[in-house]
Amino acid sequence: MCGLRRDLFSRYGVGVLKAFIDDSGSGDTQYFVMAGYIGAVSAWECFDERWCSVLDERPRIPYFHAVEANSLRSDGVWAGITETERDTKIDRLIEVIQSNDIQAVYVRLKQSDYNQIFKGKVPERWDSPYYCLFSSFVALCGYVLVEAFGAEGPIEFVFDNHQQYKKHGQEFYDGSRLLIQEQTAPNIHFRDDKDFPPLQAADLLAWQVRRAFCYPREEVKHYYECRKAGGRPHFPWAISPEQLWSWRNKFEDFASAVLSGVADSCGVELIGDVRPWKALNPDSEDAPGHERWRELNRLARTVRRGLTP
Repeated sequence: MCGLRRDLFSRYGVGVLKAFIDDSGSGDTQYFVMAGYIGAVSAWECFDERWCSVLDERPRIPYFHAVEANSLRSDGVWAGITETERDTKIDRLIEVIQSNDIQAVYVRLKQSDYNQIFKGKVPERWDSPYYCLFSSFVALCGYVLVEAFGAEGPIEFVFDNHQQYKKHGQEFYDGSRLLIQEQTAPNIHFRDDKDFPPLQAADLLAWQVRRAFCYPREEVKHYYECRKAGGRPHFPWAISPEQLWSWRNKFEDFASAVLSGVADSCGVELIGDVRPWKALNPDSEDAPGHERWRELNRLARTVRRGLTP
């Protein structure tokens, strides 16, 4: 808050802690990961200068993206740079991470668990591992704040600027309070990682975590090193199948209650418990379930037309 004394930030709910977060993983990976670093505003004040100073060291690169660094593409920013020079550059960037009083945090999710339990069973808008990681990361940070910083918020979250998720990110967080209990009272922003060096550090951590779990036989020195931010032990979390089932059930209970209210207002009698979205792969043996899907679709068409059955 511009003009406010720093020692009064907590009284006025100003974010005295900031977390920079990125994700790693796509549809063909074994794990999805969301990772980042949390630190006091004062700890981040000199981070960008130190980070950019290393980027400017020969061989110079304008920004850091882990995927580009791994590929050393001839048409990218790493063109002409050897693997040894790249590894040295990463070592130097990790030194910047380790020299700042920040905390490494990451959440991972196994793709096979997501596909089996969640995929196609929740509203299409939220049917992405990103949102499971998103909720878990925010919830985990509530614990980290107390354990690592001895405080309970406020905290400001800065996520990498994914256009796919930016539009619904805050909306999803507001709705995700159905799934999680947290005390962080965060502000959430989406920013361009080329403009925010701490997001480049989060990208490095997320990529290293995912590679370490997807390819355990690979050299993982950088994975261990970039977790040692500020000399603090890192905070990892793995989303279990039990958690996914719990979230799916909460989604369905909540949605069923909402749909029942809509049905009552339209004078519609529902057949059993129905969900306000269509499963992509309903169980072919679940005859009652298919009947509920048919009733749901009929109701949805009716409501859209503004008619009563």
